[in-house]
Amino acid sequence: MTECIRENILADFLSRQRAEVKAMSIFEYDEAKERKLLQESYLEEGIEIGMERGVQQGMEKGILTTLTDMVRKRMISLRDAARQAGLSEDEFSKQMLRYGAKNGS
Repeated sequence: MTECIRENILADFLSRQRAEVKAMSIFEYDEAKERKLLQESYLEEGIEIGMERGVQQGMEKGILTTLTDMVRKRMISLRDAARQAGLSEDEFSKQMLRYGAKNGS
């Protein structure tokens, strides 16, 4: 602080607010600690987002797998299953191949 005043860097402010600036400087900024805290925060946020996406994908897969099984067992028409899934019949047929094959059908 004294060096800044001597070099005329914020000299007026530092001279008037010397006690407050000195008190604030006691709390040193630890860049490494701050970086680590930010990384932990970002990691937690990333994990949370990943889990939400995983749950959503799992639910979608479960719905498509169930509808595929129902169509194959002739419990529901392809058209109705596609409508329930929010897909065209052509797209649902592609999904049937995808999800049916993974379940050993």
